[in-house]
Amino acid sequence: MAFRALLAQREFRWLWIGQIFSQLGDRLTQMILIAVVGTRFPGSTVALAGVMTWTIVPAFVVSPLAGAAVDRWDRRRMMATSDVIRSVCVLALPMAALRPSMAPTHLLIVLLFAIACFFIPARLALMPALVPPRALVAANSLMTTSGMIGATTSMLLGGLLVEQVGVPASCAIAAAAYLASAGCVLAIRHRAPPAAAPALHPAALWREIVEGFRYCWRQAPARFVLNVLFLLMAASGAIFVVATVMVQQALGSVTRDLGVFSVTLGAGLFLGTVGYGRFGARWDRRRLILGCVLVCGICLGTFTWGVGVQRSWLAGWLVTACLGVAVAPIGAAINTMIHELVHGRLQGRVFSAMGIVMNAAMLLGLWVAGLAAERITPAQTLVIVSGLLVAAGAAGIVMRARRSSWRARLMV
Repeated sequence: MAFRALLAQREFRWLWIGQIFSQLGDRLTQMILIAVVGTRFPGSTVALAGVMTWTIVPAFVVSPLAGAAVDRWDRRRMMATSDVIRSVCVLALPMAALRPSMAPTHLLIVLLFAIACFFIPARLALMPALVPPRALVAANSLMTTSGMIGATTSMLLGGLLVEQVGVPASCAIAAAAYLASAGCVLAIRHRAPPAAAPALHPAALWREIVEGFRYCWRQAPARFVLNVLFLLMAASGAIFVVATVMVQQALGSVTRDLGVFSVTLGAGLFLGTVGYGRFGARWDRRRLILGCVLVCGICLGTFTWGVGVQRSWLAGWLVTACLGVAVAPIGAAINTMIHELVHGRLQGRVFSAMGIVMNAAMLLGLWVAGLAAERITPAQTLVIVSGLLVAAGAAGIVMRARRSSWRARLMV
């Protein structure tokens, strides 16, 4: 089904428009938090790591419970309620940021991101009830593509807004975006009944999580995926904290240049996703992933030199686009490996284990890199992260080639 035909369907159109408003609220909130930290603790990677920690912690506690709740409650009401609560939290951020202690701000951040754990799976679960089965592939493609474009555009808009109008006005705009998202969700007339699911006991939930980790540890493909995800998410946490401070110090803006770089990164992600979809099926996925990890390390080192040392906007734009192209195939290849190699009954548990590993790795990267950057410099810290990515990618490629050579000799 063509995208135009999908958007002609009233229920799906409201869900699609609501996603755009919700993403605007999310990205603007992210820029607001960066601005709050950059204003109160200029140049502090540890302070930024502390704030980002409270955005990740809810995923450990709330996400498994939210997934169970989505199967039992009305998804439309859950999304609208989540948006309204988030709008109230965002409106309270300026007052909390004025307090001498950061505790009120941290509390609001925890609530914001805990509520987001309910909104996202509810939206994903609602969509199959709004479009026919034959249109699901097109609907998912449209939501993913427009979501990618919307997220990067919202980052740019958010970076410019926070820089120009300040935190209080930006919070009002973010709250309005969440309320607009709630309005779009409530405009959906279709009320899909929640799936009939048995009550989930904590012991059963814990057993499923342990089973997912046990499977990943015993199966080589799943173990490879977990190792790659741990490396990349730890690097992502380090890059987010340290590169944010480096860009602020080198280019002299709190959020504006971060927003611009997010657009070029998003353009690269889009090109990389399209390229992988067009040509990637014929390539060995493990070698592709390892090669992309190596290229990501090279791009990070080049970005550090271009922005942190040369203070060049052009270098930042070009390198972030290349980084997006290199990162995009990794996620697509990993998801394909899991779908192909993991039994359908276990995929949910494996993805749950992956989520826990990713969040834990990001927390580790946030704090290790944040503390390191306080002792050396942000640029030197990023060079170390770049070197680790290059070394891991190169070592993996060499080991993969040696195993292939060894198997070929055995066959002879």
